[in-house]
Amino acid sequence: MASKQMGGLGIGSIHALNAGLLFKWLWMFLSQSSVLWVTVIKEIHGYHGGISDPPSYSSCFSPWSGILSSLKSLNKKGVDLLSLCSRKLGNGVSIHFWDDVWCGTQPLKVQFPRVHMLDNDKAVVLLIG
Repeated sequence: MASKQMGGLGIGSIHALNAGLLFKWLWMFLSQSSVLWVTVIKEIHGYHGGISDPPSYSSCFSPWSGILSSLKSLNKKGVDLLSLCSRKLGNGVSIHFWDDVWCGTQPLKVQFPRVHMLDNDKAVVLLIG
């Protein structure tokens, strides 16, 4: 995982990359309440998408269940991704996922440059409301 200059392969942490991408799905769920896939998740898992619910031990595995499982696993390790989310995003009308400061004190592209570099859709602008 060391940089190429330090004799490594220059490969970042796959675990950190995965956590960043999972966080993007959670952020989109929280910020896009009227999008069809969010509506479907809410119909299946409840209004909050199962995010704040106790873990269910269903035999059915879905991609969203995997995201929730990873969220809960990170939370047990002391990484509370939801606490990093601001409820008022951007200017209140729209938000740029990577460019606006909505999580912490710097844009996510500054906080997580490797994940930003790997994202194929860097110009995501979401309307809020």
